[in-house]
Amino acid sequence: MGSSQGKIFHAINWFLSQSSEEVPVTHLALQKLLYFTQSWSRALSGEELFGDDCQAWAHGAVYPKIYHVFRGFQYMPLPKVEETPQWKEEELKILNAVKMFYFDVYCAKALEEICHREEPYKKARNGLKEGESGQRVIDKKDVSLYYSGIVEKYHINLDHLWNIREYLNEILR
Repeated sequence: MGSSQGKIFHAINWFLSQSSEEVPVTHLALQKLLYFTQSWSRALSGEELFGDDCQAWAHGAVYPKIYHVFRGFQYMPLPKVEETPQWKEEELKILNAVKMFYFDVYCAKALEEICHREEPYKKARNGLKEGESGQRVIDKKDVSLYYSGIVEKYHINLDHLWNIREYLNEILR
């Protein structure tokens, strides 16, 4: 999927290659993993991993193009893939951090809850009721500002990612 469909599909293939029967990737989880990967990439490297816009839907951050590709799976596990695209070292650090601190620890609904508690999502949903349909884009500047604040507060950098766990513990309290 990656080569013809854009770099976001390389990230999808990477996450799907990390799945197993015991720890599958669902469509709901995939959407959040992509959002967190993109957010940390902006904050830690100053660059987007992929250029797609993310929207603030009722169940959290969603990349509409990805939703349309995978919506038929609903809550079923997505298929594991063997393809593992090549990544730059810093990109791979970010992907591995999202896997380790998000995917390996939290179920899809918990990932949704983390997203719901973050300011960029809440700002994009402002004025909408809980569960109400909406397709507002989550502003990339808001995401960069928010995650830059996390990086500063928790002393996180590409060589010191462990404090992501502390941030997540705090946001879920």
